[in-house]
This record gives sequence, structure tokens and C-alpha cells, in this order.
Amino acid sequence: MMASKVNKHLKQHHPFYVCFQTDGRGGSDESESHNPMSLLMAKGRTTNRQMGGNKQLVQETSHDDRYFGNIESAADEMERLLKQDTSNFSMWIQLADMRMKQHNSVDQGLHILSRALEHNRSSELLWLQYLQLYRQRDGMTDLSRISQKATEFCPSFSIFWHCLQHVETYENKISVISNIYNFLDSCHGDDSTLWSHQMLEIILYETQVKLLTGRLQEAKKTLVDRLKGCDMSMMAVTDLCIGWIACVHVMAFDVLPARMFDPITDNPSRIANKELFVISWSQSGKWMPLYTSLVEMLHNAAEFCKSDDMSRDGWKSHVCLESNLIRLHMATDKNEAAVDVAQRLLNASPNVPDSWLCVGSMWTDMGSPIKAMQTYQEAVAGCSFSPSLYLALVHLQLQQGEKDKATDSLIGCIHACFQEMPSQALSPLLLYRRALHLPVPYNVDWPKMKASLSEEETTSLSLNYCLLVELNNESVSEAFEYVIAAVSGRAALETMWRECICWHWRKAMSQGSDGDMKAFCDCAMTCLSLFPIEHLYPRSHTDYWSDYRLHNQVVDMLLACLPLTDQLMFLEQHSWLMPNVQLMARYDCVC
Repeated sequence: MMASKVNKHLKQHHPFYVCFQTDGRGGSDESESHNPMSLLMAKGRTTNRQMGGNKQLVQETSHDDRYFGNIESAADEMERLLKQDTSNFSMWIQLADMRMKQHNSVDQGLHILSRALEHNRSSELLWLQYLQLYRQRDGMTDLSRISQKATEFCPSFSIFWHCLQHVETYENKISVISNIYNFLDSCHGDDSTLWSHQMLEIILYETQVKLLTGRLQEAKKTLVDRLKGCDMSMMAVTDLCIGWIACVHVMAFDVLPARMFDPITDNPSRIANKELFVISWSQSGKWMPLYTSLVEMLHNAAEFCKSDDMSRDGWKSHVCLESNLIRLHMATDKNEAAVDVAQRLLNASPNVPDSWLCVGSMWTDMGSPIKAMQTYQEAVAGCSFSPSLYLALVHLQLQQGEKDKATDSLIGCIHACFQEMPSQALSPLLLYRRALHLPVPYNVDWPKMKASLSEEETTSLSLNYCLLVELNNESVSEAFEYVIAAVSGRAALETMWRECICWHWRKAMSQGSDGDMKAFCDCAMTCLSLFPIEHLYPRSHTDYWSDYRLHNQVVDMLLACLPLTDQLMFLEQHSWLMPNVQLMARYDCVC
């Protein structure tokens, strides 16, 4: 109650709301409010001002001794306690951090951790802390030797990986990689999901090392042999699928897929992105003579990754391999072969929504919307419930100008979410809000949902909700604001932001009013400010990589609104705020 009153007094919105509008501060006059360039520049100045303010706050509070005045006595007390219990790893790390801050010296922290390792030589946590801290020293000449020594006392994947980053010669890297394979073979009984990811990561790292040192044929042979030799009982189907898609990409283009790794570094690196994807086959390329062998490899991989008791994620991976095979056939104008693969896929998995989505997408890209419509309608009627199927059907119906049928499909989608037919007193929009956990009236007897929705299903259901709002001529912008605030997960959030910005873009381009252009600019700049750039590496809780793909796409759309004379200033500003190779290349082109 108190928080609600405070928010009301400060005119703040509740947590389910992400406002796309500018706050109006900054002293811009009415004449500038409709100028996209002045709006974007003002927004950028606000961002710069906020960043500067944060830095100043850090500088002012960094010397505040109110809470840290007794650091020396606390450190002495820790020393006394550690003499009694030398196996308290977290206290050793806290003491090292205190001594390092107390003396402003990395060596002081290393000295404490060295003492800790004398008593706990097999502690992975202490070794990782020591190696990470050692990297901060001015001289790191001994880091490779120390890392190798750490693997002797504490053989673990993280320690081996740390060692792998600091050995320089090809022979030494291959030697460490061989040790990692031996280590993974010795710990088969541990967490199979983690083991599978680690095996895939070291296989692709070895491939990177061989490719970057000019050993192309050796890299191809080793990659195929490693994937064929994987233990099916230990490897996750998704990891195997990603590995085989990467293998096909290497065979066709002589490089691993760039989307899987951190674009900032050109050196061998860990996997950053494990999203399933379909290879973009060009209509002509040097891979064309390899068509037969690529088809055979994808077919064998799909069979290799298939089993009778696969989960939903397992089937999704299998469908991804078949989708790559279909697209390969289509790129060589062998549509009959693609249709045969699609029919085989539906026969093998008639109750898997992803199979129907794959086949429907194939018919759409072949220029057969009627067959695509029939595919989606058959899937909605006979397949297990999937908001993604309804979404694909509605998009096709809207393209054909059938708005009434699209509305009926969206209503049918939300009715299918519940165990029993909801009361007619409950509007479809209210039911969508209930299913998406958006604010709804509390004094309503809501029907029970059939099952909880996955992240992907929630994303599709959110997009269906926004489409129904638009067809009912209500506020689409507000609907997007609510669902963006409610969704969780990086992929879901990225999809919702992209769809929201594209909707504003289409509206601004079709109607061309100043208000629509301002709304688009507000939404795009809000996305640049709120959508995170740094993302955790898979299976990591501490290490991040930078992904600017969505931000760069938004910047490209904003540039299209600006005259050529203003593009340079805009790019210069955002190249400083979001430094990445693609944006800098665009800046150089404009220059």
C-alpha cells in the first residue's frame, strides 16, 4: 500500500509497464519535438548524461569509509579463524580481497590465495580465483606454466579451459585438448547435460584451432570423427544437432558458423550461442559440387540424432536438421526432393508442432500459400496445442486479406489454452491477459489452463495477443509495452522487442505522420537503452559475451529515418556507446 501511494505521488507506473515515451526533460521546444534527428540526438545526450552521472557517483562513494573503516581488524579476525579451519574456501577468498584493497596490491591477494592453496591444493574454486587474479598482474609470463601446474593438482574442465587460453603454440594447445578429452572420458558418470556441453565445446574449439592454423582437411576429418565417436547415451540430442550443423557448415564454407561465437575475438573461443539455426544456402557457391555429400551428411546426422523416446527438445533438434536438408534441396531447385523430406518428417512426427511449422514454411517459400494454409489448418486441428502454429496460420490469413478468419483463429488459440470453454462473458483479450499473467480483474472465476507454457509458447501467445489487439483496433503500443515487461528470457525478450519496433516502423512508413515517426524513434531508443548487450555464456554463471545484433539492426532502421548529413553524427555517437565491428564498419562507409 505504501509503495503504491509513493508511485502514485511520483507518477510512476507499476512493474508491468515499460513506457516507450520520452520523459520530456531536456528543454526541447515544440519545433524540435517532431524532428527525428533532434529527438535522437537529445535521447543520446540524455544517455551520455546518465552514464556520466553514474561514474561521478562511483567516484564520490569509492572513498567512503563509513562501512569499511575496520577492514584491518576484520582481516586480522579472519586470519585467526583460518588458522583453526583452513578448508573455508570462501573466507580465504574474502581475506584475499580485503588484503588486496587494503594495500592496493594484486600481489597481496595472490599471497593469501597461495597460502590457501598450500592447504587445499585440489580446490577448483581457489585455483580459479588465483588464476583470474594472476591475470591482473603486469607480468603474466608464468601464467601458462602455473595453469598447467594447476591441472596437475586439480584436474577439472574449468582449470583445463583456463590453461588452454594461455598456452600459445599449436602443439601445446593440442596437448591440452588431448588432456581434456581424457578428463571427460574419465568422468562419464557425472552430470550428463554439463558433460555433453563440455564435449561439444572442446570439439568445436579443436576445430577452430586447426582451421585458424591452416589445417583445413585435418579439421574436417577430426570434426567428423569426433562427432561420430560421441557417446549417444551421454550426449544431449541438441548438442549433437548443433555439432552436426556446424560440421556441415565447415564442409560447405570452410569455416564454423560465426553466429555461434563471440564476434569480438578472432581467436579460438568458447561457444557463445547455442540457438538452433538453418544455414543460409546461397543459390550459387563453391559448395554446389559438394551437394550430394552434404545431403548424405545431413540425412545421416538426422538419423543419428533420432530415437524412439525423444523429448520435445529432442524432436526440435531433429526437425532443425531436416529443415537444413529441405533448404539445401530448395537452394539447388530440387523441390521434389524437399517435399519428400517434408513428407517423411510428418510421417515420423505427426504430433510435433515444429514438424508442421517446418513444412508450412517450406510451402510458403516455394510460393504455394494455399498448400501452406492447408498444412497449418491440418496441424491446428490434429496436432498438439501450439500457439506458434496459430501464429503462422494467422500471418498467412492476414497476407491473404482474410481478417475475419484471422480473428477467429486467434480466438480459437486462446480458447484452446484452457481445460474447458470459457464463459462468453470473458472476452478473448481478457483470456489472453490471464494466460500471459498480465493485470486482470481479480473478482473473476477464471477457467483453469491445460498446462504451463514454455518460453517459446509464451512468446508466440504474446504475439497472438498483440495481433488480436490490433485487429480489434485497440492500442497495440500499450499491448507491446505490457508483454515486454512480462516476458522473461533473452530469446523471448529479443523477439518481442523486434516485433514491437517493426510494428512501429511499418506504421511510421505507411502513414508518415510526425506522431508515428516520433513513436517509432521513442520505441527504438528505448530498446537500445533497455535490451541487454551482455549475455552469459551457456552453462556459465560468471562469464559474459557481447551481442550487438539487435542493436545494430535497430540503428540501421533509425538511420533510414535520417538525412545523409545527420547520419554521421548519429553513428559517431552510437559507435562510442556500443563499440562493435559491424557498427564501426557502417561508420567508416558513411565517412
